[in-house]
Amino acid sequence: MGYLDAAPSSLDEVIMSLTDPYFLAAFLSVVGAAWIIFR
Repeated sequence: MGYLDAAPSSLDEVIMSLTDPYFLAAFLSVVGAAWIIFR
């Protein structure tokens, strides 16, 4: 639930959020849906 908190204070926090499995799953599902719709 850290995505809506204060802005990341370091690159490490950005990397941690980008490697969060839940974030990746949501991102990949959105990309996959868009690819299916717009291909």
